[in-house]
Parts: sequence; C-alpha cells; structure tokens
Amino acid sequence: MQQPPSQTLGSLLRFIGVGLCATGLYLALSIVLLNRGLNPQICNIVAFIFSTLASYLGHYFFTFKSNQSHYRTGSQFVFITFAIMGLCLLIQLIALSIGFSAKWAAVVVAVTYPPLSFIANSLLTFAKR
Repeated sequence: MQQPPSQTLGSLLRFIGVGLCATGLYLALSIVLLNRGLNPQICNIVAFIFSTLASYLGHYFFTFKSNQSHYRTGSQFVFITFAIMGLCLLIQLIALSIGFSAKWAAVVVAVTYPPLSFIANSLLTFAKR
C-alpha cells in the first residue's frame, strides 16, 4: 500500500532528523574515543555500531512508527546498511578511478547514501505489511 505524499514527506523529514542525530552521535563518539587515545579504526567501528543502533531505533520508533518485529526489521536494517555501504564503496572506487579526489569521492558517497537508505528502508524494512 502506497503512502499519501504528505505521509511520505513527513517520513522523509523525520528520516533526515534521525540521520542527522545518528551522524552527530557518530562524530561525537569518534572524537571522544580518539581523544582518549584509542586506535582510529577501533573508534570508527565502535562509533559506527552505536550510531547504526541509534539510527535503527530512531527510524523504527519515530521515522516509520513501526510495530513490526525487531528481529525482522533489525536484521533487514543491518543487511540494507551493509549492502548500501558496499555499494558506496564501489561508487567511491569508480569516482576515484575517473579522477575525483578522495574528498570529492567522499562527498559523492555522502550524497548517495541517504536517498538509497531512505528508499530501501521505506520499501523493504519498514513497509507496512
């Protein structure tokens, strides 16, 4: 069942808000851990795990107001997150191979990930059943 445009717009705005909060958590946690002298890769992994969990819970309860099983939605969310991450790695490699600098390739990934995530999670993870 397709949502009316006003509900889709509301979901999109809530999605953006949750995404900004999760990104802020990622950055804050990364900085705190780096300032404590932890290995940068460990900081990245820990911050990514916590921000992904916050993102999932925010989207579950706020963006999509789901009441579906966490087992199903959580596993799909993680799968989609890693699938899009893999796709973004490919996009980054292509951008670098055609001459983009590493910073511009990161910008391409940064603008690619959110719409892919919104579409995939709207249609698959949190679709009304």
